[in-house]
Amino acid sequence: MLRVGVPSEIGRKRLAPLIARFSEQHPGIDVRLVLSEGLDVIRNSLDVAIRIGLPTDIGVIARKLLSSAHVVCASPAYVARFGAPETPAALASHNCIRLILGERLMDRWVFRENNSRSEVPVTGTLSTDNGEVLHDWALEGRGVVLKARWDIEDDLREGTLVECLAGYQCNDIELYAVYANRRHLSLRIRRLIDFLVDEL
Repeated sequence: MLRVGVPSEIGRKRLAPLIARFSEQHPGIDVRLVLSEGLDVIRNSLDVAIRIGLPTDIGVIARKLLSSAHVVCASPAYVARFGAPETPAALASHNCIRLILGERLMDRWVFRENNSRSEVPVTGTLSTDNGEVLHDWALEGRGVVLKARWDIEDDLREGTLVECLAGYQCNDIELYAVYANRRHLSLRIRRLIDFLVDEL
């Protein structure tokens, strides 16, 4: 058995199909996929947790799977009604939908320009700990969001979301495979991680 935990949105969109293909290639492995935010390898009894951002947990090893830019975006309906922010500072006058990570409200969005880093405080009437809900609210025109490009590539291509502040660079977001630090890594865990590295 191989227990794998993945954040809901990227899990459903990107990783669930890959996990299914991995299972086809390794029919002797019983894969159990858990879709939830903030999963912990040890506390949740997982073999592998896919996590956003480098974990600081003690007793785990992390391997980077994917790096992507953050994108500030909104629906065409929101932009038609309220306009698009033209600078990061202009976000102060917009309804920004914020993500909650653990106990932390992500109410400071980070931008980089000319090797300098700035944190821009953002406010709004909606926040959530679920990436899919954040995405849905953006599509419904409820505010401006900060999303990983990997989550919204289809929306940008189809025009259901439009990129704002394209001339400004946001911090990158990274996806890691995290597993317990053991003396001997099991073959099933190694095979899954190698597969995900190759695919992503």
